[in-house]
Amino acid sequence: QTLALQGDYLNAFRFLKQSAELAPNDAWRAMALCDRSYLARALGEPRWSRQELLDAEDAAERVNWDECKGEESIALLLLAKLFAPIDAARASAYLAQFREIGEMRMSRSLLKADDRLSALIDYSAGVVDVALGNRGLAAKRLKRAQAVYNRLGYDWRAARCAIRLFDVTHDSSELRLAEEKLRNYSSSWLAAELRERGAASTAPRLSPMQGRVFRFLCDGLSNADIAQKIGRSENTVANHAKAVLKAFDVSSRSALLAAAIKRGLI
Repeated sequence: QTLALQGDYLNAFRFLKQSAELAPNDAWRAMALCDRSYLARALGEPRWSRQELLDAEDAAERVNWDECKGEESIALLLLAKLFAPIDAARASAYLAQFREIGEMRMSRSLLKADDRLSALIDYSAGVVDVALGNRGLAAKRLKRAQAVYNRLGYDWRAARCAIRLFDVTHDSSELRLAEEKLRNYSSSWLAAELRERGAASTAPRLSPMQGRVFRFLCDGLSNADIAQKIGRSENTVANHAKAVLKAFDVSSRSALLAAAIKRGLI
């Protein structure tokens, strides 16, 4: 993690590979492979990430989870949050498996009194909730995790929660919080994610009438329908629509809709 946060991804992957090779059992190996999958995805390598994830799942399938007595059960949480964006059903199954086996076993271990475990559970469950469309519940869980990480001084984990919360709530204050937490990690993948969200959340300046036309365009209304809504001629609407497309630097209404969604404006 330290190497990745400093932007030294080559050595981060190298050490994670060594961790997987030296793992004492398949549960620990699955954890190392999950970390490699997460980092590859964060760096924009989806195929590489998917292969690492499938390798992690293969290792996890060989594990007798009933015999796991320590924190290696966290591998189930990692699998849940990594599968969430690509297979919500599988992610839910891993989360349920952890709650049935891992959470119960960890409650008997030294991690019982460790708030980091509860934060990790909340974060992972929140990511799965987003994939399932339970955005309200996801926001509550991510907020709880964020509060723990803030209290414990885990800045990069708190920033990661803030970025996910922005994706759910579109609250720009979360981006400001993430920026504050990542001041010492400007070369990290999270800082790159933050810059991407910041650019995407910046809306072009529109006049009040252009703003109304913009919203109706995103709703899929025709010029004639918009003209009726705002009490102007179709010609006037066409001019406003042209100005809106230009402001977003797009050439079609479908591209405008895509840009608006990416920027979290609708």
